[in-house]
Amino acid sequence: MHHPAHCSHTYSATAFFNAFWAKVVAGSAAVALAYKFAPAPGKDQNLDYNLTNALLARQNADERLTYTHSRRPQILRMQAPQMLNNGSPFNMPVGLTVDLSEVQVKSD
Repeated sequence: MHHPAHCSHTYSATAFFNAFWAKVVAGSAAVALAYKFAPAPGKDQNLDYNLTNALLARQNADERLTYTHSRRPQILRMQAPQMLNNGSPFNMPVGLTVDLSEVQVKSD
């Protein structure tokens, strides 16, 4: 290859480990270490979620037991329910009985 004589450009020797690549390698190492030693995200959140799920499952199990062991109330069917009203003072028609205990008879 022929270079003209009037060209006075001088090129520095390029190496792979210049300032840019040194920063890239150092940054990559810092990110890798941070990723490796950082606490796992969401461990406490998973524990809370599992605890909540266990409590809800227990509540559903208790409700299911309540529903499966429950029975309808027994109904007492009476032969003559009107017999309950025989002695009631509200069942007496007006005028059949009169209380005359405090009545005083006037004489002429």
